Amino acid sequence: MAERTYLDRVTDYETAQEGICMMMSKHTRWIHEEEAKGDPDPVKIAYWNAERTRLHEEMDALRLNDDAAIARVNHTYGPILRAANAAAAKQHG
Repeated sequence: MAERTYLDRVTDYETAQEGICMMMSKHTRWIHEEEAKGDPDPVKIAYWNAERTRLHEEMDALRLNDDAAIARVNHTYGPILRAANAAAAKQHG
């Protein structure tokens, strides 16, 4: 396998950062949608807040030279985000 270039690493790193940001955004939206309900579920809100905090900490810990962490983030959140985007496209398409 060819050696990874600096550009490859930066691209994967930025993809991981963007994936984490998108996950944080989804949690924020879910929190606001739940809070807007007549009878919001405080357990859901607390869970999503905790997840958003965890994601923020994960982003802070992410380093350009940590290929394993970057790959884990991209493999974990990539499929979730692709599925969510496909569902949203179907809903609005």
